[in-house]
Amino acid sequence: TPNYFYQPIATGAGVDVYIVDTGINYNHEEFENRAIYAGYDAVDAYMGLVGSDRMQGLDCDGHGTHVASLCGGKTFGSAKGVNLLSLRALDCTGGAPYSVVLDALDYIARTAPQRGRKAIVSMSLGGGYFQ
Repeated sequence: TPNYFYQPIATGAGVDVYIVDTGINYNHEEFENRAIYAGYDAVDAYMGLVGSDRMQGLDCDGHGTHVASLCGGKTFGSAKGVNLLSLRALDCTGGAPYSVVLDALDYIARTAPQRGRKAIVSMSLGGGYFQ
């Protein structure tokens, strides 16, 4: 049986990946201090949360952290050197109105160019069918 190894030629260093999901657990060891708050939490804004009630992109479901680890985790991440920016658009149950997701995308469109770095958006979202 042949052995196959994945040996990337680049790490993604210098690239920002916006994780639009349930947030990110910033302290997870997989992220090696590369997971940060994007500066906006669309769910906090939608719910009108202020002060210490705000989540500020922190994951309370686990899905966003899972997605972030696939993008940039040190063990199994596709790009182990990217910066992971948490832009929470789904609540602690993994749901939110479409308008909240669109609000998050609008924030990225307005602010990502100001950072002056290469950036991509990762969204692992599902949704219902409406007629």
